[in-house]
Amino acid sequence: NVSAWKLGGGFSTAVMSAVGQIGLLFVAQSIVPCLPRALPAATSWWLGLLFGKETLVDIMQQHAQKYDIIIVVLMAVLMLADGFVTCLLVGLLVAMGLFTIQYSGSPVVIQAAGDARFFRSNVHRPRDHDEIIRHHANRIHVIHVSGHVMFGSSPHLVDEVKNAQLLHGAESVVLNFRGVQGLDYSGALDLLGLGKKARLVGNRIFLTELSDDVKDVLRSAGVMMLTKEDLMNHDVQAIEDPDHVDLDQMVGLCFEEHYHAAVKLCEDCLLESEGVTNLGGSPLHHAGTSQEEKEASVWIFLRSAFGEFLVNFPGGKNEALHRLRPFFEVKEYQPGITLWKEDECSDKCVAVVDGMLDAFQVTTKGTRRLCEVITAGSFSGYTAFVNQATYLQTLVSSGSGQCMVAILHREKWEELLVKEPMLSVAVLRGFVQRGGVEIRDLGRLVTCS
Repeated sequence: NVSAWKLGGGFSTAVMSAVGQIGLLFVAQSIVPCLPRALPAATSWWLGLLFGKETLVDIMQQHAQKYDIIIVVLMAVLMLADGFVTCLLVGLLVAMGLFTIQYSGSPVVIQAAGDARFFRSNVHRPRDHDEIIRHHANRIHVIHVSGHVMFGSSPHLVDEVKNAQLLHGAESVVLNFRGVQGLDYSGALDLLGLGKKARLVGNRIFLTELSDDVKDVLRSAGVMMLTKEDLMNHDVQAIEDPDHVDLDQMVGLCFEEHYHAAVKLCEDCLLESEGVTNLGGSPLHHAGTSQEEKEASVWIFLRSAFGEFLVNFPGGKNEALHRLRPFFEVKEYQPGITLWKEDECSDKCVAVVDGMLDAFQVTTKGTRRLCEVITAGSFSGYTAFVNQATYLQTLVSSGSGQCMVAILHREKWEELLVKEPMLSVAVLRGFVQRGGVEIRDLGRLVTCS
């Protein structure tokens, strides 16, 4: 019955299959004695070789774990040495013991869940974009998963996703698997079923932060996941504009390597459905190629980042911005260039004028995890810079083109503090405002954990 349900059937299908098999056994009992002995013997040999091939190649290489193979070998040795009953008894006890050890300490699967009111991508967006996302927060649902996703716990995860889609109207669901320790074949089929149902109604389910073991299980189960790169490879318009992606085509089961990038894609899908078209690397202004256009982009950034804090400046806002501009150095980086590394002494902070930066941290396992996607109008490294501490993250230029940043060096910052104290206060207020954005979902995670 369980196998029939996993394959898409129901209880009636299982009953009909069982009745048919019993009927075939009675027919075989009546016909086989009348056949020449060579025929059933050859058929038995053929079935034995076929089952052996399927066991060794299809099952053991794709779905079986090392413990399963060890148990099978142990049972074969015991069968030859002692007997069939001892073999079954020892194999059953060993399998049950391993299962108990592996899954008894598994924590709760759902660590935290919420919509876009609590879980947002760590990227800068204009205020009107933020207002749209807050107004339609129920259309994005984020679920942080931990423990073992297996036949006993995956139904709980499936129910959580279905409740988000049916009760809250979520069109995009992000499953953060950073805390998942294991995934079995049953859990993989459940994820596949969720992806198929989401595709039928035009919704999307993003899997992110997958470990290598989880990826292997999904690959063995034949689970296909759509990526942003797949759409870019098949989009004709993306040839002329590499940042262009038809987000309406991202439906069904999707994959994004990093959590914040997955949430950002869900927010982009929401904004695009509401008629917002400017979703590229710079939500403020795309810098041109000429020096005048680049300088104009710098002024637009300064006005957007610090203008609201300079209203009461003597001489007006424009005068304050003209006096602030010389303290920032403008520089362009090609994709893949590292601006600084984790644990280096901070001697500058940067603000993205056009393009994107990725901030990574090294985990305890030695892997690199994306912590932040920094888009135009956002700062990075300011906390370590102001406190004269070491950098917490490695900063790398990303995207398909150059990234233009405004750099505030330490000597310029100290000069600003002495010569222009009112301007330095405005810059600090911009840093504090950005800090409030960065800790949005942290409080929700702590509360729900």
